[in-house]
Amino acid sequence: FQEIPLCVEDCVFLYMRQTAKTRNNEDWLEYMIYYLIKMALLITIFFCTAQFGVRLAANEREGLRRLEGILALICHIKREIEYYSIPLSEIYKSFGCRELENCGFLSLLRETADDGESDDKTAFCQVLELTRKQIPMSDSLYSAVYEFGASLGRCVAEDQIRRCDAVIECIEAECKKKREELPKRAKLQTTLSLSTGMMLVILLL
Repeated sequence: FQEIPLCVEDCVFLYMRQTAKTRNNEDWLEYMIYYLIKMALLITIFFCTAQFGVRLAANEREGLRRLEGILALICHIKREIEYYSIPLSEIYKSFGCRELENCGFLSLLRETADDGESDDKTAFCQVLELTRKQIPMSDSLYSAVYEFGASLGRCVAEDQIRRCDAVIECIEAECKKKREELPKRAKLQTTLSLSTGMMLVILLL
């Protein structure tokens, strides 16, 4: 009669042991899932912050190319006025620049010129105002380019060519300055974004 309680105790012990092992396995699995999710989130946060810095640097390079596109457009205007004396609307249509097309400057310029200019603003000035944020310029350069745009089609060819030369010189100087600053700014932006990403990862560990 004493063997039965022993068998029952053994079964209870084995059941409890198996239950504890199953619980441990479940706890371990939950911990691994939690750990993997956490690591995935940390990696995502790090790469997103790093990509942000890379994107900022790319935007600065794109902005410089757009400013160089404005420079090329003004050089084109000068050449067409100097040698061919054709209407501005035709000059705008004969010019091509991918960066200015992408930011909408050229398409707006052509449409506005075709629709006819208002008495107070030329097509160039209207479009320059609309795309102010897409084309990075210092305030002084913006004023110079705007003043040049206000004179388009409203002065004699000799005066227009002189104005072209003046604004071309201003844009070239700013482009040169931006080209010199661009590598340093890109490196700084990338370094700051990587540092921010590392700090966030460390804080969330």
